[in-house]
Amino acid sequence: MYKKQILLPAKAHIPVNTKHFPTLGNPYAPINITIFEEPSCSACTEFSTEIFPLLKQHYIDKGEASFTLIPVCFIRGSRPVVQALFCIYNHNPRQPDVNAYIEYFHRLLIYPKEEGSHWATPEVIAKLAEGLKTNSGRSINTKGLQQCVASGRYNDQLKKNNLYCSRVLGGQLATPTAIVGDYLVEDPTFDKIEKVIAQIHQLQASEGDGNE
Repeated sequence: MYKKQILLPAKAHIPVNTKHFPTLGNPYAPINITIFEEPSCSACTEFSTEIFPLLKQHYIDKGEASFTLIPVCFIRGSRPVVQALFCIYNHNPRQPDVNAYIEYFHRLLIYPKEEGSHWATPEVIAKLAEGLKTNSGRSINTKGLQQCVASGRYNDQLKKNNLYCSRVLGGQLATPTAIVGDYLVEDPTFDKIEKVIAQIHQLQASEGDGNE
């Protein structure tokens, strides 16, 4: 019986391990979508506002895929807000807050800025956290957030994210870049990601047929 050839993009340079990164959705979902983004990257704004909502609606909310957001920092002015992201994620000592983390990142991306400028002032960092829904039900302590950022508490995590991204992408830092399953999707669009997911499903089905 003729089987249609499955044309998948190249695999990531190392297998993606999402265990230590903030992940939204069903942790046991059959497919993971990992996205590397930079908070000062204009193309990342488009991904966050146009593509992520579609992924959430069609795959994440249905339990068909989990979503891992890994922020990296290589544009001047981004370091304080990546620090702020980690502070937001860990604001509740009882449980990391992935929804607040993703919403805050969305706010960072859509905030009007000039790429390469020092736009992430303590005042901006605090303002963007106002009214943020949290898993504790409490408002973010904006003074505590500013202090957390100023302390550089998450400098090591930021370095680890950059190094990990570079290893996965074969020595470069490029955003936004998606890893769907183990497959590298550069300049990701919803259509590109959807096609890769469909191809992975097809591959899994054909492998299942072969085991019968």
